[in-house]
Amino acid sequence: MLELSPSRNANLLALSALLGICGTLVLVWEAGAGIGATAGPSALASSADAVYFVAADTLYQADADGRLRDAVPLATLGIDGVVAELAVLEDAVLVADGDSGALHRCTIAQRACTRLTTLGTSPEGSALALGVAAEAGRLYVAETGRHQLYAHDLSGQRLYRLAIDGGLLYPNEVLWLGDGRLLVADTNHHRLLIVQDEGQGRTRVLQQIDVKNSLGRGNTWPTAAAQDSDGNTWAINSDGLLRSGEVIVYAADGKPLQHIDLGAAADPVVLAPTANGMLVADYDNYRLQRVGRDYRVSAFGDAALHGALQQLHARRGHWQQVRDFSIGMMVLFGLIGAAAAWLDAKARRAQAPAQRQPGVVLHPGATARQRVADAAAQLALRPDAQGITWVPPNTKELRRFQLLIGLLILGLALLPAMVLFTGKTLAAELLLLPAGLAAFMALVFALLFRGFKRLRLGTDGERLHVVDIWGRQGQGTPEEFVHTGRRLLLGRIGIPLPNQRLTLFDQAAFAAVIEPLLERTPRSNELAIVWRDLRRGDPLAWSGVFAIIGLIALRVWLG
Repeated sequence: MLELSPSRNANLLALSALLGICGTLVLVWEAGAGIGATAGPSALASSADAVYFVAADTLYQADADGRLRDAVPLATLGIDGVVAELAVLEDAVLVADGDSGALHRCTIAQRACTRLTTLGTSPEGSALALGVAAEAGRLYVAETGRHQLYAHDLSGQRLYRLAIDGGLLYPNEVLWLGDGRLLVADTNHHRLLIVQDEGQGRTRVLQQIDVKNSLGRGNTWPTAAAQDSDGNTWAINSDGLLRSGEVIVYAADGKPLQHIDLGAAADPVVLAPTANGMLVADYDNYRLQRVGRDYRVSAFGDAALHGALQQLHARRGHWQQVRDFSIGMMVLFGLIGAAAAWLDAKARRAQAPAQRQPGVVLHPGATARQRVADAAAQLALRPDAQGITWVPPNTKELRRFQLLIGLLILGLALLPAMVLFTGKTLAAELLLLPAGLAAFMALVFALLFRGFKRLRLGTDGERLHVVDIWGRQGQGTPEEFVHTGRRLLLGRIGIPLPNQRLTLFDQAAFAAVIEPLLERTPRSNELAIVWRDLRRGDPLAWSGVFAIIGLIALRVWLG
């Protein structure tokens, strides 16, 4: 049963805070969906006379000079997922759906798409690169999350897997250069490869470009690449989070030649060659830029194209404001909840003298004391010097915790060894997250094990005595405790009770010595306890609320 505060205002404020936080959670969710539905240009392809790009949920077509010719919603074409890649054929556009792996052949003028096949999908979702070799009758597909490169025919039928010397680690780009040559961005190996497809999966590395160089900001993660008519290789190098991209041009011999200054806030994501230079799509800034052969940067597109992108940008800004407002409201409702806790504590202090009136049972009867004494004697449990009979801990449960901690530590030790054994020389970045998570889990379980060793539960026949995992001690009559079915609570001191999954105390001793006293303990539930702790201003309860708000804010802001 939900326990209300003596203060009517506290109840109203607490209810408003809880409803407000729930409502703003929904608003944050909607804002995140709205931001996702107004994404900037993320896929780009070009031919001699046309440019195609995807922004938000629309496929745009422009001519070589940037005049907007068409804009088709992806839903009209029967495409519901995230477009991972575009490629241009002579009479159609290939659209790769990164969510489902479906490959569509689309005719923009007729607003029609034909599903050719389902390509392999990456575990990471929309990471799928597509290279078209029309004259060779092949498609090349880089399945990024699986670290593989495959050849398909033009209908989408898989032909063979290409074996690359040194392997691939998150290949985010594959581009057909002609004469059997492929340009591959091998992202986590920090290199660009030009390989010769010798058929039936055999390849030969013609050139390897190490992207580590002194130009620009020094990013070393190539996520997109292209080659211009002069034989120079262009790459978008990003940081370890695959953000803050910068364009670097490498000469035909692989040496870094030029850093392209796209502006301080630029974040390019994809390249496409044209007759007059290179096109660059900037996701965050909702723009396309043309880089000439003299490396000068200019805006690409006419007023209609710019207007369409800026309209998307404005809608995204609106949803960002909604998101920021909702997160601010979550903090405000948290403060309202804290005010409710203060009013509740004030009201309870005012009522405290009235609660100490005679008539409240403070001592158990002789029958309960005798039952506890008889059970302790039968189980050979001796009281200590203070007359307290302690229920012994379950050593088997503690050994399970020890074994779990040991396995976590062993996993931490074996993970780097396994990666080194496989020959991954640059795997430190990949190990950082799982190793950190495993270390955190090991620390948490070690602290829990140490805390469970401190757990104590006993009785002198009249009062219950408890010590929780933080070492806090308390005692009181059974009427002063709260029993939730999972925990025994005395104020802020909590003891987990034995259940089917957690047997911290000797079950026979607990049933004989403690349960007779628990029959007189008031029952509650975990929801009521959380409500009570929030009203009382319990620091742990409110830190949990603010931690959840903080995690949601980080998740939304980091996208």
